[in-house]
Amino acid sequence: IFENLDGMLLSKKIKIDYLPQATHLELNEFEADITRKNMDITVQNSFFNEDEFSMNLNFMDWNKLFQSEAKKIKFNYDLKFDKFHLDDFLEIFDSKDSSNSDYQIDLEGAITASELYYDNLKFSNVDSKRLKINKSLEIKNLLMESYDGEILLNIYNADLSSDNQNWFIDGELSNLNIKQLMKSFNDFDQDYIKNEHISGSISSDFNSKLIFDPSKAGGYNYSNIWTFKVNDVPKFASLASDFIAANSNNFDGVIELHEMISGAEDGVTYIMVARSNNLGDWLRGREAVIANPDSQDWLLKSSKYSDMISSFSGKTIRVYPGSN
Repeated sequence: IFENLDGMLLSKKIKIDYLPQATHLELNEFEADITRKNMDITVQNSFFNEDEFSMNLNFMDWNKLFQSEAKKIKFNYDLKFDKFHLDDFLEIFDSKDSSNSDYQIDLEGAITASELYYDNLKFSNVDSKRLKINKSLEIKNLLMESYDGEILLNIYNADLSSDNQNWFIDGELSNLNIKQLMKSFNDFDQDYIKNEHISGSISSDFNSKLIFDPSKAGGYNYSNIWTFKVNDVPKFASLASDFIAANSNNFDGVIELHEMISGAEDGVTYIMVARSNNLGDWLRGREAVIANPDSQDWLLKSSKYSDMISSFSGKTIRVYPGSN
């Protein structure tokens, strides 16, 4: 029956509620131009939860969804939002419910938004030529305004549902207001330089890879920290990523890589942190890491792409609460 469908489907209003994530979708002025292979859909003044949007969407090879065992759903889209809460959108794809689904949803297209919200951050005049999402996330040429300046980003995450999050980020910062930036990030959780004591703007090009397992952070009292001046970011980050992955179940603790906006010492651009319960666990973990054959690329080659500036270690004795 589906292979014979051909024509137009019109509806003034369609409402869909997805209970696992409490997601509400309201499609207004719905038009579907259906052929035997593709389905072109347009909606106007519609809503994703509380966010209003208009959309052109091409549902590619839609008939195969019903005619075969293939469960891949591929869409090309052009989205225009008034306000867009990115957290709500990503929650659909990184939940256990969606990751265990029989269907693979593949979205690729362009997006614009007057305002975009993510966590506690707000951006305006957002324009991305390509935002592709399935179990991974790829954003190309994301241009937006914030902190009285402009931000251009390219972002990639290979697996949004992974406990060990790997983010590739590069881009440009142009004339960002330092005071607003530091206030938004709670002065980067330090007390040496406060937002009320600083003014001016910042511009920078950057390229980074952030590797972090949030489920393990904060639960360890002993840490060893190495600071690096990196001269080849892609090769250094690739070695670090493989090293951390190779020892994720080999080290009784957690290993992290962080990019530094600025370091206590001149030239410091990255830090690596190895956290464990105590010095004994850390020493035993170190021996296991060194003995691991998959650690050798990092141990032998990382110095080609970086200079280790310093290292230090210690046990957390007391964490002081911030003052109001």
